[in-house]
Amino acid sequence: MKILQRTIRKARGKHCARIRFEDDNGKTREVLRTAESKSEAKTRLAQLEVEILEKGTARLEAGKVRSGSLLNT
Repeated sequence: MKILQRTIRKARGKHCARIRFEDDNGKTREVLRTAESKSEAKTRLAQLEVEILEKGTARLEAGKVRSGSLLNT
């Protein structure tokens, strides 16, 4: 796992913490989290980085499960 880019930007009136990384399979992924202020976005960015490095992408992928895939089980 490799962190490629860390950025904070303002979109739609809120600050966004964005981190781009390369997972174990070599696929580039991007995660965005919104925050009310720039200082909060900085702390979110640090938390995201720690979460990705410690727990890997499985934690992030769990939030992307769609209801259709749950109903088909």
